[in-house]
Amino acid sequence: MLFLGIDQHTRQLIVSLRDQQGDVLLARQVSTRPAKILQFFDQLNLRSAELNEAFIAVVVVCGFNDWLIRMLRDYRCHKVILIQPEERKRC
Repeated sequence: MLFLGIDQHTRQLIVSLRDQQGDVLLARQVSTRPAKILQFFDQLNLRSAELNEAFIAVVVVCGFNDWLIRMLRDYRCHKVILIQPEERKRC
């Protein structure tokens, strides 16, 4: 099983893909522009297929991530775990 951590911001996603042992396979920032998001998820599917592993996504809950959760399901994410931050910054 692979684990995909996602910290979502307005203009970018900060992602970290790890294996069962916790070793980092991929760590990067991804623009939230649709073409860049699709490109990232296509690469993720290829990596997942190469390793013959499904993935679980851990996503920080925010007010605008419905599209991301739908996309994770579309890209065969095994499970989506939502995390509520303990402290929130006031904007």
